[in-house]
Amino acid sequence: MNSPLPPAAFGRTSISESPRDPYERARFDAWCTATMRTYAPLVGAGVVAAVVLWWPLDRVIYANEPHIRATFAETRLALASFLTLCSLILPRLAFIQRHALVTTATVTVIASGLASFHLSHAGGDDPFWLAFFYIAPLFSVAFLFPPVARLISSLAIGVSVAAGYLLATGDSLDSHETRSAMSYLVFTSLMSATLGHAVYLLVRTNFLMQLRVDEQRVHLAELTDRLEERVAEQTAELRLLHRRAQEAGAEQQRRIARDLHDGLGQELSTLRLLAGHGQGVANEAPSRELFGELEGLVERVQLSLRRVLQTLRPRLLDEQGLVEGLRTLLSDTERRWGLRTALDLGPLPDPCPSGLSVALFRIAQEGIHNVLRHAYASELVLRLRQEGAWIVLEVQDNGLGMSSTGEGGHGLDNIRERAAEMGGEASWEQGGGTLLRVRLPVENS
Repeated sequence: MNSPLPPAAFGRTSISESPRDPYERARFDAWCTATMRTYAPLVGAGVVAAVVLWWPLDRVIYANEPHIRATFAETRLALASFLTLCSLILPRLAFIQRHALVTTATVTVIASGLASFHLSHAGGDDPFWLAFFYIAPLFSVAFLFPPVARLISSLAIGVSVAAGYLLATGDSLDSHETRSAMSYLVFTSLMSATLGHAVYLLVRTNFLMQLRVDEQRVHLAELTDRLEERVAEQTAELRLLHRRAQEAGAEQQRRIARDLHDGLGQELSTLRLLAGHGQGVANEAPSRELFGELEGLVERVQLSLRRVLQTLRPRLLDEQGLVEGLRTLLSDTERRWGLRTALDLGPLPDPCPSGLSVALFRIAQEGIHNVLRHAYASELVLRLRQEGAWIVLEVQDNGLGMSSTGEGGHGLDNIRERAAEMGGEASWEQGGGTLLRVRLPVENS
């Protein structure tokens, strides 16, 4: 059989949580004052309602005792009038609002003595009537007082009840019954103070815990804000580094392409010329064949070099720029494949970053290539525009559309990878053809 867990396993078991500093104490005291200022008039109105609604029962309970009915009526009328005036007038006074706790206790003490004085006429000098007022000190349980003030207010209610009884009956506490009734009144006052203090501790603990939770929430919100600011700063730095890396990469590609073209390209052209010259001046057929093969080999190497240069840096971008390069790309596509094309341009950044231009051009090439290979389309529209911090490229055709799996081989993968490298995204939509939409961030480029 498992042994029960000790209380410490469930956390703190104390109901008392004391303020840690004057700030918390002041906050709790201000809350107590505001709470009593709000709810004390409502409690008074509730007591008035109970007194008035209970009034008709007097005709049933004391049907044959008109003197007692009249005494109870007098008591109810006096108590209801007093509490109504207090509930309507006192909350409007600035001084009372600042001292709502003391005012509430004072009104309760006066109301208790007033009720005791009037009701004691009904019983004459019978101490049994004091039993009606044992409940009076229980009203102090609702007071948000610290221990000393609570004990004083509870005893003050008991003293007020006893004084009202003694003034109404003229009893001098000589009888054993009166002294017993008074002792019970003292007992209920002390019990009310004890219960009220337990309630006070629970309320204070709950308030302080909520206050500290709110402080921690504010602290966490501040930390979150600072963290978001730091993340935003780091993101901006990473974007700047990414843009510089893209620019450096594009510049490096341009330099390599230029060096290959100006160096190796010229050397290959010279070598091809020499091979052609050698083929023309050679006297023997084997030599002419050898020079012919050499010229063909050089030509193939030149073609390979052009493909490498095109991969490093599209020639159209260097010669014409992004927009004119796209126009030429569409024009060549229309001329070679008979596909009707259109270019729809919106606002664009000026100048368009080099790395972004290369990515857009390559994605446009790949999108047009996919249309030619798979769509069997007769029309193609290429749209390019800036939307806030994004550049949007769309390639739309009126062809057959994509497969149901949404997979299109290496072409679609290449587009996704290029978009992801730039911090963007690519998507495809169906409906009367296929719409390729690519969004690339301007500031990342």
